[in-house]
Amino acid sequence: MSKKPWKTVLIERQTLLRNLLAKMLRLTSQFELLAEVEDAVEGKAVCLQTRPDLVILDVSVGRMEDIELAQQLIQQLPMSRILVLSEAKDSFTLYRLHQIGIHGFVEKDQSLEVVEEALVEVASGRNYFTATLCRNEEQLRLDTQAFSKILTAKEQQILWYVAKGWTSKAIARRLNMSHRTVETYRYRLMEKLEIDSMAGLIEFAYRTGFMLSEESALALRQSTRETSQTEPWARSPPTK
Repeated sequence: MSKKPWKTVLIERQTLLRNLLAKMLRLTSQFELLAEVEDAVEGKAVCLQTRPDLVILDVSVGRMEDIELAQQLIQQLPMSRILVLSEAKDSFTLYRLHQIGIHGFVEKDQSLEVVEEALVEVASGRNYFTATLCRNEEQLRLDTQAFSKILTAKEQQILWYVAKGWTSKAIARRLNMSHRTVETYRYRLMEKLEIDSMAGLIEFAYRTGFMLSEESALALRQSTRETSQTEPWARSPPTK
């Protein structure tokens, strides 16, 4: 008796990559492509309706909502496997994706062969993380002053928005919190990190690799378009 193909939803903003992956999935009998969408909101709706075996999810540089979408899919569709494709290499994004429980991670500057292998591994029920995510976990584990050991998950989230230049009111609206609560979190951040200004918080975020500067993110996107260099990878999840 032949195995049923894995029902798959592809959520990818980059048109060329989305078309390439969709074509690849349609050419193999192992996968049944249910939908290919550009918009994350539409993608979530499709996933909740079709309940796929595998979701291939684009997590773009500097988009917290993509991480939040991954978390929502994991919580609401526990039987679906989540493979993230991303340009992001900042410490916070990699750490947060691993913490919420994604099943695979591949950078977009990897080869197509690596992506193909990741698809099969993740859909089969195994984990597949490239060396970038594994190295980040190891570095955070060894660093006694790592943000993951000093700041709570909510404090990390607030710091991310602060470093992106969001006002307290904007953060409050985004996270459904009161303005006063956000201000309290800002105060706690400065107290914990022994920083006395908003500019200092932003400098800390960039200096420690918590997030990439706009210039670094732009350079990373350019590099991703120009290279297909493959790095070593690991099937098992990083050691916590």
